Amino acid sequence: MRLGSGRRRATIVLFTASSLGLLGARLAHAVDEIQVYNAEINEVGQFSIQQHLNYTITGIPTPAYPGALISNHALNGTPEFAYGVTPWLELGLYVPWAVNGEGQFLSNNIKLRTLFAIPDAAKKDFFYGLNFEYDFPSWPFVPSRFAMSR
Repeated sequence: MRLGSGRRRATIVLFTASSLGLLGARLAHAVDEIQVYNAEINEVGQFSIQQHLNYTITGIPTPAYPGALISNHALNGTPEFAYGVTPWLELGLYVPWAVNGEGQFLSNNIKLRTLFAIPDAAKKDFFYGLNFEYDFPSWPFVPSRFAMSR
């Protein structure tokens, strides 16, 4: 039996979320928002805005270093501005923030994102892509002036 595109995506998201949940709290050290990518990127010349939100119900109750954001009861958000440059390249700008358990608003400066995907990836059963994020984090998020994720 072949699943429809929507059911297939829902199954993949459910499987991924379940798998990550099984890894346990030991790996849940990130105080950044979490995203799940699908194959869709903006068309050439298309601009988009998304808002990502994550709340940590039970997180790490002690800071990883002096002044670090504590993930326990933290709300993380990221407005994402994206622009389609080519059929295989999308550029993005993130403006991440958090509200800690005490209600304090914290800015995490900006992130620049480059997302590469095979052309028409959303129309394919199998696709691949590569995402790079260049961070200029603030102290409560990372004890460094520059970070990069992939």
